Amino acid sequence: MKKSFMKRLVALALVIVSVCSMSAVAFAAGNKYVKLQNGVNFRAAPDENSDRLAIIPYNGGMGYHYSVTGDDGQNWSYVTFAGKNGFVITSALTDTPTNTHPTSPVQAFGSETLEKGHKGYFVVNVQLVLKELGYLDDAADGIFGKNTKAAVEEFQTAMNLTVNGKVGESTRTKLWNVYGWWLVQNGVMIY
Repeated sequence: MKKSFMKRLVALALVIVSVCSMSAVAFAAGNKYVKLQNGVNFRAAPDENSDRLAIIPYNGGMGYHYSVTGDDGQNWSYVTFAGKNGFVITSALTDTPTNTHPTSPVQAFGSETLEKGHKGYFVVNVQLVLKELGYLDDAADGIFGKNTKAAVEEFQTAMNLTVNGKVGESTRTKLWNVYGWWLVQNGVMIY
């Protein structure tokens, strides 16, 4: 009888410790924003060599927040982004979003020709427009891969542009004129 009571008491103590630990983590949670203009790697583990899940883009205060749910005590934060949990370097985060909104195709998509292999927040903006227009089914992860290239080619075909799968001056202008400006006005683009 005494052993059974002791087991229950130990189990109760473990539950109380667990609840207190979860409360401390929940208390530390809050919205964070990437402060690096080139974005930050979102990793599967707190290690620069672990798998990159995505590139979290620079946030202009347009609704993409990452809730900090824990920290390893070093220089990594455990965050939630696009429904996934992972790690980012803590020094890349800030509590305050910036309020810079693009007002032109170059501000939204950059001045460099974007093509397969490019990464970053300009690619995210291209992907967001292509998703909204129905050309891209993938997540806007900031990685210009084969599916983004195919979506750009479909968009270029539909808009009677030169079909090369790259986002140069004419394609970026058309993306902006067709839908980009609307996304900014409605708080969708993340630049």
